Amino acid sequence: MTTKNMIQVCKDDDFRNEVAKAIVTEADPGYIRSFRGSQYADPIEGKVYFKEPQAAWNPWSDNISVVSVDYLVRHDGNDFADTVDWDIPDIPYRDMAIAYLSSEEEELEDNGDIPEWVKRNDVIAFARESEHWKKLIEAIEETSHSEAVSFAKGEILDEIELDDEL
Repeated sequence: MTTKNMIQVCKDDDFRNEVAKAIVTEADPGYIRSFRGSQYADPIEGKVYFKEPQAAWNPWSDNISVVSVDYLVRHDGNDFADTVDWDIPDIPYRDMAIAYLSSEEEELEDNGDIPEWVKRNDVIAFARESEHWKKLIEAIEETSHSEAVSFAKGEILDEIELDDEL
């Protein structure tokens, strides 16, 4: 028989930071648990565990209650991914696009517009590899990651329901 118990989630700041980082990591659109592994937490003791995708056993004792880190946050339509929407940051996109075009031995349209075939993600990938813009791109990505972790941390529940088997 299974009963439901409400338990307090550990309030330790380090634990909550670790849970938030795990939530953001797993929220990445390219993160596939079956290939990269999964993050779990002991919400009472305040410990986070990583389980390899092909692990033959759990990295925690069978005597404790462990849940997926996703279980510890309020979802309500929240997106915890730290992916940057490159339409928002103030970046010298036109200069980046011109440099990208030059690297492709292409030019702006006759009217000065960036050609339609140029994709923003390609320009950002080019800029990320450029010594000129690399630090700017990395700083924006770090800020986005920090904001996502902070947001996820704020959505961690103080109390969750766990099943107890009798």
